[in-house]
Amino acid sequence: MNRNVVVMIADDEPIVRLDLEEMLREAGYADIIHARNGEEAIRIGYERQPDLVVMDVRMPDIDGIKAAVQIGKWYDPAIVFLTSYSYKECAAEARQAGAAGFVAKPFTEATLLPAVEIALSQQLRMRELRDDVRKLKTKMEERRVIDKAKGLLMQRDGLDEETAFGELRSLSMRERTGLKQIADRIIREFEQAKGDK
Repeated sequence: MNRNVVVMIADDEPIVRLDLEEMLREAGYADIIHARNGEEAIRIGYERQPDLVVMDVRMPDIDGIKAAVQIGKWYDPAIVFLTSYSYKECAAEARQAGAAGFVAKPFTEATLLPAVEIALSQQLRMRELRDDVRKLKTKMEERRVIDKAKGLLMQRDGLDEETAFGELRSLSMRERTGLKQIADRIIREFEQAKGDK
């Protein structure tokens, strides 16, 4: 696992923050930020956008779950919640707040580190999936525009589909620009010509 991650520890108990920091540093995590409460966690989350947030569920003022929901509005960190309460009491809320892990207090390296590693791994996988979805949407939009331009050429010039696509491809190669840009231009020209009539 890449240790070049920014970690935020959010807990209202200083001794817990220090224990967590020591365990994480020994595991190779170097960039560690402390937050003393939920409000501070929200501010630091907004400013620094840590990759990993290890946060107590119950803190004064704003609890960890509410803080995680706020942080999740800006970006999507891996969140591991700490709690001395029973899992059942806050599991549903924690899941809705974006929890990727859950560790009971008192914790040890043996309970904390696997949860951290799994949370970071899940976060990386989710980012990859989001990137894949974004790329797919872009390709689908490009395909839609190209198909529309191809259809307009077929209609105007009486071409079959293969010939119309060949025309788009030839223009793209001749002008050294992407198919989508050519298709966008053809659609605009058709719309302008239609508006001029």
